Amino acid sequence: MAKKTEIQHIEYVTKEQAKVHRKYKTTLIEEACSEIVAKKGTVTPKLLVEAAKSDNHPLHDAFDWDDSIAGMKWRKAQAMAMIIATKYVCHMNARKKQIKNTDIFEDAKKSVQVRRFLPSHDGTGFRDRASILSEAESRKAIIERKLGVLRSWCLSVIDIEELQPVRETILSAIS
Repeated sequence: MAKKTEIQHIEYVTKEQAKVHRKYKTTLIEEACSEIVAKKGTVTPKLLVEAAKSDNHPLHDAFDWDDSIAGMKWRKAQAMAMIIATKYVCHMNARKKQIKNTDIFEDAKKSVQVRRFLPSHDGTGFRDRASILSEAESRKAIIERKLGVLRSWCLSVIDIEELQPVRETILSAIS
């Protein structure tokens, strides 16, 4: 005789509705990270895990607390992913662009997402983007790291002929 299985309740949501749930979690993460920065001056995966240990912390359920499934090392990796995933929406006024090869220009506005918390130059943890970028040493470290990423990308596409002009432009700009 075939075993009877119970059908669990399944909830189908549109992509738009799913984004609401994700936005809510993102808000909780950003608030928790900001609270830690306000208290400790920085946020690290370890500090985020310690804060979320409390059963009533909003992020408690986002971590795997069963040590037979995940240990502290995994929880720190989860916390690091949360910190890195926090974003600011950066609105930028793009350069005016030419319309139909004439001298008529129009204003263009561009929005991009950027990391909200950046690592400090001394390895003590992450702080708010504006704070990190206002410090000379931390700003210099971020710039060097990003230039390294560009150099690495240029090496990774050395054999792709179609990207040669972009590669050369990047290398001449950062040399």
